[in-house]
Amino acid sequence: MKLDPLDSIPLTVWMNMPSPYQADFFRELARRQDVDLRVVFGRALDPMRTTLGWSVNNDGFNWTMLPERRRILHAIHWAWRNRDRVHVVNAVWALPEFVAAASVLMLLGAPVYFHGEVSDPREARSFARLLVRNNLGRVLLRGSRGIFAISRMAERFYADLAGGWKRIFPFAYFKHHEFSGMKNRPRDVAFVGQLVTRKAVDVLLTAFASVANEFPDARLVLMGSGPEDDTLRTQAQRLGVSNRVKFTGAVSSSEIDARIAEARVLVLPSRFDGWGLVVNEALAAGVPVVVTDMCGAADLIQEEQDGIVVPVEDPAALATALRRILARDEEVRPDCGQWRARIGLPAVVDYFLDCLRRSPGAPLPRVPWKSMETQNGAVV
Repeated sequence: MKLDPLDSIPLTVWMNMPSPYQADFFRELARRQDVDLRVVFGRALDPMRTTLGWSVNNDGFNWTMLPERRRILHAIHWAWRNRDRVHVVNAVWALPEFVAAASVLMLLGAPVYFHGEVSDPREARSFARLLVRNNLGRVLLRGSRGIFAISRMAERFYADLAGGWKRIFPFAYFKHHEFSGMKNRPRDVAFVGQLVTRKAVDVLLTAFASVANEFPDARLVLMGSGPEDDTLRTQAQRLGVSNRVKFTGAVSSSEIDARIAEARVLVLPSRFDGWGLVVNEALAAGVPVVVTDMCGAADLIQEEQDGIVVPVEDPAALATALRRILARDEEVRPDCGQWRARIGLPAVVDYFLDCLRRSPGAPLPRVPWKSMETQNGAVV
């Protein structure tokens, strides 16, 4: 199937589960006159994510949920009935029913794209499992039209996995934001996310404690819940900053934008994050960001303008970055007008559709959230 620039795109997106980090993107796609969108969810929303503050509104776009029983057969049937459409499949190998659907679609000659992050490299996997996963991924990728890779880490991963394969479209996570300029705010250092080892809040606590005496009006606000809650409270007491650290518990996804906008700086200290949408939210609100080099959303940061990227597991570097922003925050401040053009949903959807319409062998469309210096101009 070749799409003319003026053609309407019959598009089916296969998503693992409903997500507040995708719904706005789907609504923007559905609003377009040149897109006929259908979304297929493989699973209902995981109850655990609800306890973390997730709330999902799927109004505004056409969607269906695969039945709980015989999911693989239903997915194959759906693929067969919709073989004349363009398909974007979330994750290459996460759900067996999606693997089955993608395989059938490619056998039928339907255009199939994938959409995915890189796996956490710290997770232990058996040699046999890696062998099966990598070989399956290589076959699926090479049979597809390409992959929308979440971050440069994912771009490198999928290129290596498929042996130099180049049909890779830079992508990320996006949602609707209320863009606003930075105003006078309390000197709060904000973290938003699960209180789990992967998020490295322990490193953030250590860094905050080392600068707390220099900024007596600063607070560390931890928005989230998780199994590390008690351990982190104990650490804050041991470091002598428990009266300067606020544990808010889980925050609803509908409230996160407003909460971040109240902070002086957002920190994402993760040992690994495939992306980290809170970075988008901070930039949209004009809040500078400190993020580690193991977070996909570090791709967005223009050093010393939007924030600072620090090495992972380095509390001293994190403390230096906090000191830099808290002391002279007016010198590190994201430009909301610029970010409105770069990560606003209209620009992102335009780029996404241009990728689907591009002819094989043509250069990649310009990636709106990347600076001109980081555009690769690749031909894929």
